[in-house]
Amino acid sequence: MKAAGSGNDSGLLNQLEKLIDELIKDNPEEGRIRTYMEEAGLCYTEDPIERMHSVLSALKGVRGSVPNSLAKKRANKGGGHDRSI
Repeated sequence: MKAAGSGNDSGLLNQLEKLIDELIKDNPEEGRIRTYMEEAGLCYTEDPIERMHSVLSALKGVRGSVPNSLAKKRANKGGGHDRSI
């Protein structure tokens, strides 16, 4: 996993969002999950609980290091609903 504060946290956050979008689908594609996990620097596993644990741990690492402008943009995305992490 990439270190928090590495200067590429917004890129990691985007990767994690893509991964989460795929994970929450009714029928997620395993190939995409594997690719997205690898792109985010996470170890792939077939266990859905371990996957979510990995994603949440990665989100915790970038949570405090996302620039305010990006956090505000994400909070306003989707009709003003707060989607902050």
